[in-house]
Amino acid sequence: MTVVLWMSLAAYGQTSPTDEDYIFDDLNVETFRPALDPGAMAATESLQVPTGFIVRADLWTSHNLLLWQSDDPSDGRVDVIGDVLTLHLAAAKGISEKLRLGASAPLHVLARSDVFSVPAPAPGDLTFSAKYQLQRRFGFLGSLSAPLGGGALQLGSPSPVLDLGVVTGFMGERLRALANGGVRVQEAITLDNVDASISIGPGIWFRGGLGTAVRRDIWLSAEVHGTIYGPSVFEQPLEGMLSMQRTPSGRGRFWRVGLGVGLQGGVGAPTWRLMIGGGRQAD
Repeated sequence: MTVVLWMSLAAYGQTSPTDEDYIFDDLNVETFRPALDPGAMAATESLQVPTGFIVRADLWTSHNLLLWQSDDPSDGRVDVIGDVLTLHLAAAKGISEKLRLGASAPLHVLARSDVFSVPAPAPGDLTFSAKYQLQRRFGFLGSLSAPLGGGALQLGSPSPVLDLGVVTGFMGERLRALANGGVRVQEAITLDNVDASISIGPGIWFRGGLGTAVRRDIWLSAEVHGTIYGPSVFEQPLEGMLSMQRTPSGRGRFWRVGLGVGLQGGVGAPTWRLMIGGGRQAD
């Protein structure tokens, strides 16, 4: 199922890819944000609004996020982004039984690239988020990101991004079925292909998953998440994830590990992603 993501970046009067010879348009390849709440899956937000204060950190490595295809067949494919190591830090506060406010930011290290000098550290996009539970099985999600400079390495957006969506599903003692979906509002970014141009702009995002309890404190989950952009984007990003989360009873701590694979090529879907993380909730 592993799909190598490829995207073509046009040459500006040259045929060999170097920092000096090519101008790369700003592209946001940072589409994955791990869910914050203890009861959530790796990517899909839960219906519950946790009380108290939450802090968490997730570390992941991802492979082959963005490849460049030259219009000269002898050049072959070149890694613009090959391997990235990311530390994602997040915190949130349950303001009431229905409202949660949070903030998060990733710190990237570009570890392998044929274009940029590595290792290259880069901040991701600072994101402020909110979740409001309207009913027992329905709520609203929202987030607003601010660029911190990661767009220079294609590890962030060059302009603010607004996400608005809903959360719904079923949460039982041993089974969870959750779904998130909404719209992404952002400034359109043009990517010049060898044969044509595509525009990555506003889109529709979705996340969904099934989870089952193998023990009272251990959950296994399977998820898919992705984005649908306009008709000029010939490959839409789609990623599948398997994860396990453990929440020791009464201790306020939670841990998770996950493995993601690209199910369909598109900007933001890696070949594979390996994640480990943990956090703490204080009432």
